[in-house]
Amino acid sequence: MNENWRKISTDEILNTLVPQVGDGEEEAARFGRIMKHRNNLALHEVSGNLKGLMETIYKASQNIDDSFQGFKVEQKRQDRFMLGLTIVIAIATILYTGITAWSVYTMQESNQIQAELLRLEQRKVSTEIRTH
Repeated sequence: MNENWRKISTDEILNTLVPQVGDGEEEAARFGRIMKHRNNLALHEVSGNLKGLMETIYKASQNIDDSFQGFKVEQKRQDRFMLGLTIVIAIATILYTGITAWSVYTMQESNQIQAELLRLEQRKVSTEIRTH
């Protein structure tokens, strides 16, 4: 086996047959240690990549939080506008109802006055007819 374990390829580890029975167990143990070490290196690399991913997600969440804060300000402004608009519509509805009620009342008075004038006109005409 090659003395510098970093230069040993995975194929060489997996495909090498143990030449001697007695030394084979030591050789297999050595292969096992090398594979465990390579596994540890790979896991360490994955761990580093996961830390980088976590940092990226955290930064993205901060950007989302900043955007959400801006959204909250805009939503509050829009809510105030809608409240003002609702109050204006309510006041306009009340004014419209009052104007309509006043219009009906004055129309009724106008009709009563016209009816009274018509009666007076009819009396006048009937009085003139009798006097002639």
